[in-house]
Amino acid sequence: AVVGTNYGLVQTSEATGIIKNNSSGKTAYTGGVVGRNLYLNSKAKIDRCGFEGTIETNGTQQVAGGVVGLNQAGVVSETYYRGLVRNGESVFGGIVGYNKGAQSNTADIYDSYFFLKEEEPAKTIYTKMACITYQNDNSTNNNMVTGCYFGGILEENKINKNATGDNYTSQANGYLEELE
Repeated sequence: AVVGTNYGLVQTSEATGIIKNNSSGKTAYTGGVVGRNLYLNSKAKIDRCGFEGTIETNGTQQVAGGVVGLNQAGVVSETYYRGLVRNGESVFGGIVGYNKGAQSNTADIYDSYFFLKEEEPAKTIYTKMACITYQNDNSTNNNMVTGCYFGGILEENKINKNATGDNYTSQANGYLEELE
């Protein structure tokens, strides 16, 4: 990741490689660009950033996202993740793992995409994976997820559509595109 915790602006940053997180015991947030994007006096923002590579989480109580693990009352815009996912028992969102508002501030995701690459598609099953965000918590306000999409080859039964939040498509103007 480029930044562990962001309280300000991460802009026009790209990273490549392999990110591994094996922690267990307390909640850990892993992202390709930022681990945690947090509100502190103003919205933290990740803009025009991306990660290409592998994200591997093997411990328990982990939340991972292709771009950011936790987006709490922040903005994620014009971002991407292209790569492999090895999420074990952790939860994974293609762009954001956990998207959560705070008080009167929304957590928003705009114009971003996730392209899944699979080494062995027939052997890979994602029990806790979602294409855009694994959990979109709207309990305190209405988070906006718009203009986002997923690409790649992924059988529908490999996605946990029963997870809390917005799992298979984004809330507005989003779509899935399965490429052969």
